[in-house]
Amino acid sequence: MVRKKTNKKEKTMMEAFKRLVKDWHNIAGEKVELEDSKGSVYAFGSEVAMYRLLFEYTNGGRNNPNGKFKVGYSQNLEKWFFRLER
Repeated sequence: MVRKKTNKKEKTMMEAFKRLVKDWHNIAGEKVELEDSKGSVYAFGSEVAMYRLLFEYTNGGRNNPNGKFKVGYSQNLEKWFFRLER
């Protein structure tokens, strides 16, 4: 088995993503599935959990310089999602 070495930047990004997962689980009040995709982070879960995340970013004082987020229902995935653009 060959183990790939992770550089410092990758390690920092992985740690930041782990913190985000923990934070979003706490905000949502339940476990949510997170996915990092080309400049955006997606959370998938219940409708209520996604709106809790949206509320936190619009009214809860979370700082996002882009200010771009969306809640919706994905017909093809059959899941509710929250998208935060970086």
